[in-house]
Amino acid sequence: MQAYQYRYLTELPLFSSFSPAQLEILFGKQPYRIRRYAKTQMIYLSGEVCTSLDVLLQGSVSLQSLDEEGSLFKAQIVGEGDIYGATLLFGTSSKFPLSVVAEAPSQILHLSKALVLSLCKENTLFTEGLLQIVSDKAHALSTTLTNLTSKPLRENLLHYLREEATRQGSQTIRLPITKKELAHRLGVERTSLSRTLALLRDEKLLSFERERVTLLGNW
Repeated sequence: MQAYQYRYLTELPLFSSFSPAQLEILFGKQPYRIRRYAKTQMIYLSGEVCTSLDVLLQGSVSLQSLDEEGSLFKAQIVGEGDIYGATLLFGTSSKFPLSVVAEAPSQILHLSKALVLSLCKENTLFTEGLLQIVSDKAHALSTTLTNLTSKPLRENLLHYLREEATRQGSQTIRLPITKKELAHRLGVERTSLSRTLALLRDEKLLSFERERVTLLGNW
């Protein structure tokens, strides 16, 4: 790795307790690799064993699947600086439940299990940060499942839009997935999603044009 890449890692919360020099020493003792992926290139197939903790240095990737009818469902978009594989690397079942595909030209740092363990032994703050990532992802999944099974479409949709507005830091957001994929994620038909969006627009809660949605008021 280059010096600027070690500096970049220390700017990420998980690695912030290390100095670039410390990372360079630790990375020199255990396996890792940096790979570039073209847009739409398959990174992991569903069912493939997870053997690394991955840091997205550039670009974006999606976690996706195909249903029996061949419809594409994107469950999550992972952006620059995000980390994935933490919930799988040390699990009893460490297979990817979804395929991982590059949404844009991407560069990914793959940390071997041995290197992750070395970082944990060297710095307890890194261990705490890794456990926090695992806990946060487990909580997010639990919240999503609870929302989908206990709340009507209107509430689920508003919750999703609020979460995206917070993540993107703006009341005007760009949907990271298509409306068909969003409908699939919310467990409804696209027509139901479109009807609910239109009702929310009529109630002056939001406006939308194609993939852009603007939240109106303080709801």
